Amino acid sequence: MTEAVASDPEEDALLCALVARVSRAEQKALAQLYDLTVARIYGLACGITQDPQRAEEVTEDVYWQVWRQALRFDRRHGPVIAWLLTLTRSRALGHLLADEREGVAP
Repeated sequence: MTEAVASDPEEDALLCALVARVSRAEQKALAQLYDLTVARIYGLACGITQDPQRAEEVTEDVYWQVWRQALRFDRRHGPVIAWLLTLTRSRALGHLLADEREGVAP
């Protein structure tokens, strides 16, 4: 997963600036963040869930969480893309666990 998390400093600076703007409730910044990162987020979600519809739900959940919790992002803990991918992994696994509890086949 190292390759997927690798981020150049310029990209990370841009993503950090967008997250800062999202934390001030700027919808346009969230849209830009989405456009720049959705392929990686959806790709990971799809890889974990093995279900395009479920991956779309996970992706939506991730950006909703970013909207609500952008203030929590701390650049000292790593690049924005690593944060987003961590959120994605957590949300995707949460969906799989919920399916297991409900007896839904993967």
